[in-house]
Amino acid sequence: MADSHGDEKALAAAIRLLRDKRCATLVHLGDVCDSSLPETADACVDLVRGARVLCVRGNNDHLLLASRHGAAAGLVSEASFDFLEGLSPAREVAGAVMAHSLPFVGRMGLSAMVRDMGDAECALFFSEQPQGLVFRGHSHAPRVVRPGKGGLSRVPLAPGSPVRLLRPAVVTCGALTRGTCLVWEPETGLLLPLALPES
Repeated sequence: MADSHGDEKALAAAIRLLRDKRCATLVHLGDVCDSSLPETADACVDLVRGARVLCVRGNNDHLLLASRHGAAAGLVSEASFDFLEGLSPAREVAGAVMAHSLPFVGRMGLSAMVRDMGDAECALFFSEQPQGLVFRGHSHAPRVVRPGKGGLSRVPLAPGSPVRLLRPAVVTCGALTRGTCLVWEPETGLLLPLALPES
């Protein structure tokens, strides 16, 4: 899951849905919080911590941290700030890179959370990791990008339509604020995009 942007209801719905699907590991690909809605941070951080969701830091999470002693002071608990501060911009799970936007944290530092993954970035990832796999959030449009004949192949992901994931690939998860998340089965390569239930 990715990009809950402080939406506690969407985040809770995604956690329930993924647990109902018997997902052993839940991952949030950043922007748990929204820097323009600091008053929602504590509830969202409490949810991911309570459900033991593995998280990476998104650009909104980072901006919220940057306002720890400014605009967000008094609106966000120190425990939530400490949690966000402990998040890395990328991590590895089941042989795949989990990042908010770009997987090049070592090369780009924190700017990897902000820049989008366009053609040049995808081509670089595929050349450096011919069997690599990255899951990302940030751009909100769920899709799979793979190298293809004469360029890159882009396959949109639609809820309820499973896709067999082949490596190398860049998978954009979609956004909880748009009602989407996905399930990945590392053993089979099956990718199942899901729509959050309507509340």
